[in-house]
Amino acid sequence: MRSFFNVFSNDLAIDLGTANTLVYAKGRGIVVSEPSIVAINKITNKVEAVGKEAKEMLGRTPGNIVAIRPMKDGVIADFEVTEKMLQHFIRKAHNGKSWVSPRVVIGVPGEITQVERRAVIDAANRARASEVYLVEEAMAAAIGAGLPITEPYGNMIVDVGGGTTDIAVFYDNIIRHTAVIPFGGNILTTDIQHGLMVMARQAEQLKTRFGKAIAEEASPNEIVSIPGIRNRTAKEISVKNLSSIIQARMEEIIEMAHTEIINSGYENRLAGGIVITGGGSQLSCLKQLVEYMTGMDTRIGYPNEHLGKSKLEAVKSPMYATAVGLVLSGFRSLDEREERYKDKSNQKQPVRVKKDKTASDFFSSILSKTKGLLIDDLDGKNEY
Repeated sequence: MRSFFNVFSNDLAIDLGTANTLVYAKGRGIVVSEPSIVAINKITNKVEAVGKEAKEMLGRTPGNIVAIRPMKDGVIADFEVTEKMLQHFIRKAHNGKSWVSPRVVIGVPGEITQVERRAVIDAANRARASEVYLVEEAMAAAIGAGLPITEPYGNMIVDVGGGTTDIAVFYDNIIRHTAVIPFGGNILTTDIQHGLMVMARQAEQLKTRFGKAIAEEASPNEIVSIPGIRNRTAKEISVKNLSSIIQARMEEIIEMAHTEIINSGYENRLAGGIVITGGGSQLSCLKQLVEYMTGMDTRIGYPNEHLGKSKLEAVKSPMYATAVGLVLSGFRSLDEREERYKDKSNQKQPVRVKKDKTASDFFSSILSKTKGLLIDDLDGKNEY
């Protein structure tokens, strides 16, 4: 059987985040994982760098170079810069080939307006996408993490990204409530930077390597030494103090998420509990803090629970759940759309009346028919 992901080798799934962008290419896995930052020359108005290169330029370049985050709260804040960023990432995904016009699936927040959806589509089209399909990020994260959304009971997804935290409540095969909290992992880094008086890069490293969501879990005697700049004395950081800063902010985010659960009206019907995905889900002790504050069963949404035997370890991180879900749901929808278009274009053939599918049929079809093909594709082409 020919692999589903080899049919169109140029297709891309893009998790366009406020803080970071992930690009998944058919047959190759994650090919781009970079900050959603563009460095612009204020004098010439030209793009000097995008992604990692742009982030590395911060604080090391002349004053005429400014770093811009074109996404805000999951939506486009600067259309032209977003277009340039997408062009760069699409070209990079295809090894610098500028003539490629791929079909693109993009994840978007569930609460964006039609105008904002149109802006994403237009930006992708101007970045040389041949066809664009949008999928709600919370839905993609749920599918990627193997959330049993087709089951007749409630589940909740909490996707902790860099700039925002996306929430969705599923019940009886339907998204019943969505919300976007304007905080994510980046604000933790900022809190650490200001609270401990360290540089942004040092704050990020402290968060990912030593931070805990529950300060009591940190040893009071554990100290991290940060090298001084220009022969200055090294700075010693208490891991317990570091974790206290993190816990304070995470409690605020969890409280806002819990409020959304209550507002949904399904608080007592979420038998499936809470599933956490996104880069922020990797924070140590986060699961325990969520369970303590909400009183609900909680787990981290690893895509490997959904991919089963796949050997591509990089894709098994919870931060890639949305990208995997975009692949599982978006490309299938594009193929179905293309088939419908072919049926309408073929005037000689009788019109086929397709039976309407229920939400349960749709999701079950995605999870059963596409899952095995994704596994085969990842196993056969483990390049990243």
